[in-house]
Amino acid sequence: MSEDSYYIIDNYPLFGGSALAKKLNIPFRRVQYIARENGVKYKPVDKYNPPLPRALTCYDMVKRVSLLDRDSPLSKDAVEDCVIIFYDSLDQVHR
Repeated sequence: MSEDSYYIIDNYPLFGGSALAKKLNIPFRRVQYIARENGVKYKPVDKYNPPLPRALTCYDMVKRVSLLDRDSPLSKDAVEDCVIIFYDSLDQVHR
């Protein structure tokens, strides 16, 4: 498996096909094919509970934490599969 394939498998659940295709400069269909062949799925930010904000900002204090399950078939356990996002509030404030 190529280095790009491993990158896609690790990051597809978080960023989706469009962002990875742009970053790796490969066709979107190729990213989808690699993800589908390895059983990796993408969940849009609206589907997480609590929903993720569209743009993350810098934070002073953590008031909310989201634990996201990537559903990666290469993860050995739930801890390795988890991504943690820290929030200082529910509002997005640009400084």
